[in-house]
Amino acid sequence: MSRAAALTTALAALLLLPTTPTQAATYTQHACRFPDGSPALTEGFSKYGSPGTETGDTCAVGGTLYAILPGVGASTSYAVVSYFPPAHTSIVGVRATRSGTDIGSPGRASYSMAETSDECVATSGCAGLSSGTFSWQSSLPQLSFLFDCPSNGCNRPSNPRLSISRVEIDLNDPANPVISGVSAGGLFDTGRGLRGVEGVGFSASDAGGGVATASVVVDGVERDSRVVGDAGGGCRVPYQLQQPCAAEVSPSYGFDTTQLADGRHDVTLLVRDATGVNTATYGPVNVLVDNAPVGGGANGSGDGTGGGAPGGSSGATGSGGGAGSAGAAPAAPSLGALPNGTNATVKARFAGAASSSRTVRHGSATTLKGRLVGEDGRAIAGARVDVLATVRRPKAKRATIGHATTTVTGDWAYRLKAGASRNVVVAYRAHAGDASYAATQKLIVLVRAGVRLSRSAKALHNGGLLTLTARVLGPEVRRRAAAISFQVKVGARWRTFGVTSIDAKGRARIRHRFRYTLHPVTYRFRARTVRSSSLPYVTGTSRVANVVVRP
Repeated sequence: MSRAAALTTALAALLLLPTTPTQAATYTQHACRFPDGSPALTEGFSKYGSPGTETGDTCAVGGTLYAILPGVGASTSYAVVSYFPPAHTSIVGVRATRSGTDIGSPGRASYSMAETSDECVATSGCAGLSSGTFSWQSSLPQLSFLFDCPSNGCNRPSNPRLSISRVEIDLNDPANPVISGVSAGGLFDTGRGLRGVEGVGFSASDAGGGVATASVVVDGVERDSRVVGDAGGGCRVPYQLQQPCAAEVSPSYGFDTTQLADGRHDVTLLVRDATGVNTATYGPVNVLVDNAPVGGGANGSGDGTGGGAPGGSSGATGSGGGAGSAGAAPAAPSLGALPNGTNATVKARFAGAASSSRTVRHGSATTLKGRLVGEDGRAIAGARVDVLATVRRPKAKRATIGHATTTVTGDWAYRLKAGASRNVVVAYRAHAGDASYAATQKLIVLVRAGVRLSRSAKALHNGGLLTLTARVLGPEVRRRAAAISFQVKVGARWRTFGVTSIDAKGRARIRHRFRYTLHPVTYRFRARTVRSSSLPYVTGTSRVANVVVRP
């Protein structure tokens, strides 16, 4: 899903200047085999030859690039395997491993790069075909592997064969990436103090090997480096694609400011391309980090001992959501007043647990229980206990959502409706008209984000386009309040291949075209919320969506 409309275009041009490379900028494409011997693709290669010859490519299944010529008595024959570099790059080095059948004199087997070949030039003939790894280091427009016999054929009783099992091509990439825009607000917002997880969103492009990684540099120290150009699955060293990383990216993710000391910091966005050398920067921007706790009840971080009007009748609800006490309550419950100077203790917990915090599924209610006693330990019966809640989001206001009435034993219970994550305060006033509470107890309810994932198709062929749509549930979800991490299961691990911000309806969408599925594969996808202070839910994950892709 494009995020271009959400990017700020009126940024100062000086913040978007690319950085000049300080050394030769190259990246290496591995063809046929990776360094560990596992199969690799052969993107960028073409094969051709004279009639009667055979060329092929079995690298994807652990084989080789190969050429087979006719045997004794054949007329002039040749076979060529060529490689052309991608746009905006040039070949500056090659390492290739080959083996084959002795072609016999006067046949010729060569690796040619422009006018240079490693052995067996046409004038001297070729007594045999050596095996091994050969390398070159020079700037060349293309690479060709040539295998041929002259007009009188090759002096061998069988068909000569040339096999190329591994090629490493060093590609020069002189272009810097370009940052075309950075999202407003978030980590680079200079108009307020930064708290918790702040957003990092931008658009960038690269004409060579593609945009690879992004880092946040704080006061000259690089932090939080991550791969942002891996939508096609190839932007991980060692590379096997000609352009391994995405030509254009628009990622959005969070940066945890709590790892920084409160105060002023210079922050810079640093983007690298596939070479790891070419860079572009945005910044530095001087920002204020302020993660100090906020007092009182404005954001629920205080102890709840400040003011707050008594709740309404049992069952009244506020912005935090909630329900009245279990069972019927008196129309005008007593405060259970204590003599002046007498202290009280309100005990609170979650039903079935002793902890002061609980994590629940999205859409689940939970029950609070406790007991109200005086300083002498005796129960306070018929007293009203107020329940206040603050949604766990910056600048959220605390509200009284209901109350419970204590029994003759001082016990009380309250059913908290389903909703967002909240800081809950259970409070007791000793006398009617008191401006503050005599006793409070704080609880925290954390709610897992509800995420639904849908797919545009259950089955596709290689080359097909898949659209995945995720939706974050709940009335407390706001536009760009969070991002969705789209993941695919690779072996036993879940791997993120794209991150997209949600819209005003809590939806995020990503598209992926399958290009390298060479045999039937069932892909397992899921969507997962990225932690954000603006989203009042803890990390939630969707159910798995399976997609079958066939060649």
